[in-house]
Amino acid sequence: MAYTGLALEQAPPLQVPLRFFLTAPLFGVIAVLAAAATGALDHRWTSSLLAVTHLFTLGCLAMVMMGAMMQMLPVVAGTPVVQPLRVSATLHALLTGGVILLAAGLAGVHSVLPLGLGLLAGAIALFLIAAGWSLIRAPGAPDTVQAMRLALISLALTAGLGLWLGAGHAYPTLGLRRDLTDLHLIWGGVGWIGLLVVGVAYQVVPMFQMTLPYPQFLRRALAPLLFLGLAMASIPYLAAGPAAQWLGVMGIALLWAGLATFAVTTLVLQARRRRRVSDATLWHWRIAMGMLLATLVLWAAGQAWPALHYHRVWSLLLGVLYLQGFTLGVMTGMLYKILPFLVWFHLQARLLAQGAGPTQVRVPHMREVIPDRQARRQLLIHVVALVLTVGAVLWPNPQSWVVSLSLCSLAFSCLWLSRDLWGAARRYREILRRMDEA
Repeated sequence: MAYTGLALEQAPPLQVPLRFFLTAPLFGVIAVLAAAATGALDHRWTSSLLAVTHLFTLGCLAMVMMGAMMQMLPVVAGTPVVQPLRVSATLHALLTGGVILLAAGLAGVHSVLPLGLGLLAGAIALFLIAAGWSLIRAPGAPDTVQAMRLALISLALTAGLGLWLGAGHAYPTLGLRRDLTDLHLIWGGVGWIGLLVVGVAYQVVPMFQMTLPYPQFLRRALAPLLFLGLAMASIPYLAAGPAAQWLGVMGIALLWAGLATFAVTTLVLQARRRRRVSDATLWHWRIAMGMLLATLVLWAAGQAWPALHYHRVWSLLLGVLYLQGFTLGVMTGMLYKILPFLVWFHLQARLLAQGAGPTQVRVPHMREVIPDRQARRQLLIHVVALVLTVGAVLWPNPQSWVVSLSLCSLAFSCLWLSRDLWGAARRYREILRRMDEA
């Protein structure tokens, strides 16, 4: 692995990202239980599916993304977050409480919805201020920093739209513009998630998968072009007329081309990597890039055939392929590399600081923190869950064995990931204790 350009000495304490990483899979399980209890895989506009979607996107995916940014900003961008322990603890508490109350409010307990929205607004505002101040001062990794800055702007727009939509649910007298839901999805899915994955990939794919760097022209141009495409795609929601529609179509085409180029480039770099031995993380990313391409093909088909665009299955299948297939796959693959690396790095730094000899306390290698055989088993469960979830969308009868198996396998996938992450955390604490005794 190459650490060139990384300010590893500025890494925050492991507790900063760890609390987010350990919580995220548990929210995945909660989302599955909520889907099983409510039969959410029916239609995109049901309140139960809205609750399950936000449990998954905010509780699971955003939890990992915020923890990863708190970790990467000091190391990659070179600017630590101010008071990282206090900020991360407050952010984690606000986000956890806000997601639970928002989901409960969307599912029918309307009295808690305003409080949930307030907690989420506080969490996102705190994160935007902390991460934004760090990115403003960031001197390093300009390509990754640029993508992170644009992802943060996208998160602010996503949150603003989400709070407006949430207020429409909490206070019906305000009215609810459902057309803004698609705008909320685009900025959250492609802007916040997509741009952050792109920026993180510039660092973690060459570092952990031993590939060549992404081409320089792609690193410089991709994030700004995606952001431009998002802005153009938003115009038809804000203005009427042929010109607005034409700009919207051009924006969608730009997004499609940018994301497809990113997926294909990643697969090519992986195919030409210097290290020929594959592991679970590599396959998580390969499958995720395949799911991103499948999402783009389905997206293009919906744009070409309006009848398909308005079909119930189309929007649900898009969500499954993009969120479960692409986003969850990428983040699971990252966690199986990032957490073992952080455990090894912090233990090694502690060992050197204390002056303990290698014969007294041995720091495990990354592959010993979470053995690859465990990660491969989780990968297999993840793939089975993805296939079954696609089947559950196509055959949504709540009594169907496909729906039951898909929910069970997805919950099992999240539980297996949680088991491995908690095991790494226990091993870290155990070796710290042995170092203190030494």
